[in-house]
Amino acid sequence: MKRLEKDIERLVHNKILGLISPEEEAMLEAWLNMSDKHRDSLKEMEDTALLAQRYKHYASIDNEKAWEEFTKKTGIEHTPLHTHSKSIRKKTFFKYAAIFALIIVGASILWYLQYTKVTAPEISPEVKLAMQQSRESGKTYAKIEKLSANVFPQSNEGTIVEGEETLSSTSQSNVGNSEDGKNVAEQDAQISSMGITAMTKEQLLNACRITTRHDKEFWLTLDDGTLVHMNYNTRLIYPEQFGRSDRNVILDGEAYFMVARDKSRPFIVHTPQGSVKVYGTEFVVNTKATENGNWKTEDNKDTSSFHTSVVLVKGSVSVTPTHGKEHMMNPGQLARINAQKSQFDVENVDVTPFVSWNTGVLVFENCTLEHLMNSLKKWYGIKHVYYKDSSIQQLHFTGNLKRYGSIDRILQAIMLSCNVIIEQNGEDIIIHQ
Repeated sequence: MKRLEKDIERLVHNKILGLISPEEEAMLEAWLNMSDKHRDSLKEMEDTALLAQRYKHYASIDNEKAWEEFTKKTGIEHTPLHTHSKSIRKKTFFKYAAIFALIIVGASILWYLQYTKVTAPEISPEVKLAMQQSRESGKTYAKIEKLSANVFPQSNEGTIVEGEETLSSTSQSNVGNSEDGKNVAEQDAQISSMGITAMTKEQLLNACRITTRHDKEFWLTLDDGTLVHMNYNTRLIYPEQFGRSDRNVILDGEAYFMVARDKSRPFIVHTPQGSVKVYGTEFVVNTKATENGNWKTEDNKDTSSFHTSVVLVKGSVSVTPTHGKEHMMNPGQLARINAQKSQFDVENVDVTPFVSWNTGVLVFENCTLEHLMNSLKKWYGIKHVYYKDSSIQQLHFTGNLKRYGSIDRILQAIMLSCNVIIEQNGEDIIIHQ
């Protein structure tokens, strides 16, 4: 990566001074085509370095004419050439030429520092409040462990000793099985089979794996300042320190990403269905979405119907399905990837129902009562939901529910909306009309 950065610096420098060769021009053009941001950065640099063109002009003509032209352009008092010694004229000319060269070098340094600048995301008051409410309600909890080297068997590194750290003051046992029945070993095998490059695997070799339970969530700040809000039953693999070329994480579950802006290092979220590439933005990735865009629940048995969904809140991202082509997204769009069925589509949506959970609100639009209760039961520790009549399961609910606090208020809202009676019996719920 260091060599790549130096090569780009050299190409930009040669481009501005007009010293670039055709081969170098092609290399620079390839770099510019990688991102519009690269072209914007070069344009800023060229605007700042317009003085370079004057310097090239002065250097291309003979010294006698250069001195005359130079004094006219700069406004320096001009004295007839015959009154100056040749050595004085040369010294004066090259002194100012050196000043122009310093300006160009300074502009180059300024451009490079701006290009590699990392800007942490701005956290809204709503998100800060949700973080506080989550902690106060005991919902903030995760398990973190060192990633075993056998996840990436192609590496030559030795096995990392696994350790465990609980990211919560609450003492609870951690389970090794995920919501969909896969244990950690099976999940690691799935990760190993993903289309991740050898370089990325090398970066993630000394990584951590953080996991939330079925009734917990967690906010994680990464090395670059990126904030990740992990929903329940979610795993994230991330390096303790990102590399110099890009920033890679692996997601299984649902997470809201507030990515730190870094023009020189794209942020890439790898999933079993494909990858999401960004430079600084906010978006949601759900690797267990169903056809209606909701989180997988127990009423969804056919795993082939699950897909990875990406909802872009602001900024711009690209989505690349496994073995597919890269697709750009705009804010307010939802992308669905189903690698098993070789399907990919993008549509404009109201992002609110997909992202509201990030600020502590659950939004449901015309969903069945069965799906609603299956979404709530794990989060609120309900074991079973019994319906006195099967037709009750098909009643529809639309409304906003607060994610934190007692379930009693939520049940009251459901009873009023669906015109049903809900009774609690310990960890069980009974619904009838």
